[in-house]
Amino acid sequence: MIYLGTSGYSFPDWVGTAYPEGISSSQMLRYYHSVWKFNSVELNFTYYRMPSLKTITGILRKIPGEMTFSVKAPGRVTHELWKGDSRGLREVSSEFFSALLPMREEGKLGPTLFQFPWSFKFNEGNVMYLEE
Repeated sequence: MIYLGTSGYSFPDWVGTAYPEGISSSQMLRYYHSVWKFNSVELNFTYYRMPSLKTITGILRKIPGEMTFSVKAPGRVTHELWKGDSRGLREVSSEFFSALLPMREEGKLGPTLFQFPWSFKFNEGNVMYLEE
């Protein structure tokens, strides 16, 4: 299977060029899937804020049929917790993956992107963080 998509789908500056004039942000994902025929998309908002079950369920309702969602790991995991005390890691990870459960159950959850900053180096401490 070949997956084709973009890193995100809801961009105001795409209206009038990629999306038709007048489209609302709530219609963009359905258009992305049904008109452009993309079968994959990266959800970037998950980096900035924790997804809720309600949000994830709403996204799934907009897309009948085949679609794979890759999700960006929360910024707390990739940019905050690894720098020091990682005690909150399990809590944040549990909340994140619990919110994604409906996607996993429907077989629509693809990879999770852990995008660390340039300062995240390969060393023993960071390897231990990733293993945790």
